[in-house]
Amino acid sequence: MSLLWAAIPAIIGLASGVLGILKLYPRVSIQAPLYARGGACFAYISSASLLIATIWIFISSVFGEGISDSRSFGFSLLIGSFMICMVISFIFNAAAFLVNRVTRSIGLLLLIPVVCWGAMLAVIVTQGFNAGLSLDFYTNGVIGCAFLLIAVVTAKKGCATMR
Repeated sequence: MSLLWAAIPAIIGLASGVLGILKLYPRVSIQAPLYARGGACFAYISSASLLIATIWIFISSVFGEGISDSRSFGFSLLIGSFMICMVISFIFNAAAFLVNRVTRSIGLLLLIPVVCWGAMLAVIVTQGFNAGLSLDFYTNGVIGCAFLLIAVVTAKKGCATMR
């Protein structure tokens, strides 16, 4: 059950972030429709992977022995697809914002999570899953600051100029 507490807010956060990006900035969807659609598609795949992994954790915790340290191939595949699709989604969304001069600063800020998650994935591949997840504590703070800066930039420029 220990992994379940983090999965549910992650699903809600990811889904609301994608919807917020696409609804708050319709100009981005119009000026870079392929990037915006690509970002949305990969975000939905990522959300679906995380949702299935959450259900897997819940069922394993309630009806089985829970998720052990030696995770099954299917569960690892779900988590891997979640992480990779989320990184690709952020790359597409950042590219959509970088196309427009007015929203370029938001595009650059959206690349910060990509760099953080890319570093985590590199550590996971080279040093193992647990070593990569240990970076999560530090990268989440940096990512949180990037999202706060996005809010500041949005408030400073005003939503009306970005539409």
